[in-house]
Amino acid sequence: MKKIVFLVISLLFVYLEPFAFTRENSLNDSFRLGKDELGPLISLAELNSKMSQLPESVKKSIVNDADKVNNISVSTLKAISASSYSDYQTLGTRSSYDDINNDDLTNLKKLLLAEVLQNNGRYISNIVAFCQRFINRKTWVMPAHVSKVEKGDAIDLGAVDISETLSWVVHLFKSKLPKQTVSALVKELDSRIFQNYISKDMTWMGFNKGTQVGNWNPWCNYKITLSLSLLDDNISESTKKAVFEKSKRSILSFVNQYNVDGYNSEGPVYWQQSIPNLFKYLDVLKAGGYSLSIDKSLLQKSLQYIQNMYISGEYFVNFGDASPRVYFFPVDVYMASKGLNDQKMLSFSFFLSQRNNVSTKPTRGTITQAINTIIHYQDLNSKGTPSFKRGIYYSSGQVALARTYENNKGFIFAAKGGNNGDNHSHNDVGSFVLYYQGYPVFIDLGTGTYTKQYFSTGRHNLMATQSQYHNVPQINGTDQRQGSNFVGVNPEYSSNENNMKFSIDLQKAYPKEAMVNSYKRVYSVSYLNPQLTITDRFDSKKSGGKTELFFMCINKPELNGNGEMILSIENKAKIVMNYNKDKFRPVIEEVKLNDNTLRKNWGREVVYRIHLQFIKVSSGINEGVITIKGL
Repeated sequence: MKKIVFLVISLLFVYLEPFAFTRENSLNDSFRLGKDELGPLISLAELNSKMSQLPESVKKSIVNDADKVNNISVSTLKAISASSYSDYQTLGTRSSYDDINNDDLTNLKKLLLAEVLQNNGRYISNIVAFCQRFINRKTWVMPAHVSKVEKGDAIDLGAVDISETLSWVVHLFKSKLPKQTVSALVKELDSRIFQNYISKDMTWMGFNKGTQVGNWNPWCNYKITLSLSLLDDNISESTKKAVFEKSKRSILSFVNQYNVDGYNSEGPVYWQQSIPNLFKYLDVLKAGGYSLSIDKSLLQKSLQYIQNMYISGEYFVNFGDASPRVYFFPVDVYMASKGLNDQKMLSFSFFLSQRNNVSTKPTRGTITQAINTIIHYQDLNSKGTPSFKRGIYYSSGQVALARTYENNKGFIFAAKGGNNGDNHSHNDVGSFVLYYQGYPVFIDLGTGTYTKQYFSTGRHNLMATQSQYHNVPQINGTDQRQGSNFVGVNPEYSSNENNMKFSIDLQKAYPKEAMVNSYKRVYSVSYLNPQLTITDRFDSKKSGGKTELFFMCINKPELNGNGEMILSIENKAKIVMNYNKDKFRPVIEEVKLNDNTLRKNWGREVVYRIHLQFIKVSSGINEGVITIKGL
């Protein structure tokens, strides 16, 4: 067979002549499938050459990490068992499975990289042993998704992550592995992944009308087609063609639903699993001899979204199940930016690389991300200074963002309308977050630990998903409800050189028990002298109801009794929150974070909730104004 060299990695697909974008993109069926066109994928020799150019300290770290794993007697490790799955059903937890599975994948990655670097067979024995652990498993599907298998969804996120890693093992070490190991791996990958993919129309593929298509689609399609390409002539030509053809139809179901302004309704964490994988899928598709036309503008906007959502450090704007702190893999942004020739996003990828210390830790992430980072190591050590837009509005999600200064001296603000029925949404129509000098002040708690309850009918009984733990009002004692029919209406946005204004009517986000004809919230951000003004004006159908405004904040506010609260941030700077003391009664509540993920996100055991209670609510029009500014 002809040697295949250098794929993953180039990402030099070209979108220079896209057709006019419609919500029903057509396929380009000029298939050019052939054995020699399924690459080029990087060879062992090429990757060894790239790794030899890494700094000595990095190479030493790779070897040391692998040596620790190589000293493990793999047969003594706890294996995935029936209890790993029953724990999810009985206790609602995923950790007993996740801990073992993640360790197995990480250990195999460490051995693989060190074997490529040293290329002397030293780690092959334990590579085979860890591969056998995956071969021995009854299923590669995660416990949370096993019930989907019975409905035909035989491949999930966990299965494709395993497929990706095992395919790299075969691709790089086919000549070093025992023949029976190679045969067993190919057999398992073909039956568990490729044949299931061909024969079953799974929900995430997006073929069922009315189904929301989210991050699973590009995540799975990319890793399955990558695995197929890595295995090359170990897989039949008919299987290759069937998978590639079906993947094209599937990926377009994702593209056709994606917001044309580039907004990702699942948030930055899930953006990382969807958009970079879409770009990498297109690279694998082209390497496989196929073409697929997607509007360049859509791709560019979907990529730029992540820079627009950036705050500082590891903080990104988060709503719904998005975490506030996100570790992004700069190589993913770099490859997509290079493919689009987007210089601003390239600069952002270099900035992320510096922030994430890629120069000393290039092997983070999946095995593919580690390999890509090694290949692009020199470029990723370039310096980058990102530039940010002052005001941004995503009409598809009714999300407004404002920066009073580019260098984080002032406010970074984001607010949303939207609805309470999107993938991974919380009951948070009308909520906002505010950062000052790069530090959190008013926050969205984000996602808690994923458990069985998190994806059940009891999801909105969890603290982090309820509207009363977001920066929204409780109207006449009534909270928001979940569902896409609970929605913000009549959004208005404007931005000029002096200020940004965003307003939304929240009335339809609440059930009829809220007894309100309208509830308009207006956010106004002054760019020149950092100040946020929040005006709530509502038409109540009754008098005497308990209406209060909730504000989740990171540190305990100080009340001075004169209609002011002082809030401190991590660098000791302060902001002041002003309210009419004749109209509002303030209450400060300590909120214990009863979830490990929430505590990790915010680096503390407790946060605080401000209640600003209307002292009097009249039948008819009521109004309250809050101002927040830096000191």
